[in-house]
Amino acid sequence: MRSLLVGLGLAVLVFGGVIYVASEYGGEVVHLHTTDADGEVHETPLWIVEIGPDLWLRAGDPGSGWLQRLSERPAVELERDGRMGRYEAFAVPHMGPEVDAKMAEKYGLADRVIGMIRSEGESIAVRLDPRGA
Repeated sequence: MRSLLVGLGLAVLVFGGVIYVASEYGGEVVHLHTTDADGEVHETPLWIVEIGPDLWLRAGDPGSGWLQRLSERPAVELERDGRMGRYEAFAVPHMGPEVDAKMAEKYGLADRVIGMIRSEGESIAVRLDPRGA
């Protein structure tokens, strides 16, 4: 019984490691800075895609903390390629399938790995609109 539990624990650790590597090293990672109701800034690493002139993020879970924060305070900052930009972030649920397809195209195998922990059809697309200085 002990060896079964050890094996199961190892399998969970390996799976978690694979998910981490896929999410952090599977392609371009940006850092979204959101602010909570107390004024505390939170930094979240995310993937990003471009569809036409627009930048898009994806919340794999509708209950994601960063998604909840931007619904209350849509003014966000995004760090990309060492540069910081200011944006207004808006959830656009009907764009989910198009953003999912673009993420799959850009991130390939890493996107498929992350898809193992994401519920199909529940992701929320988020558009970033540039703000003035």
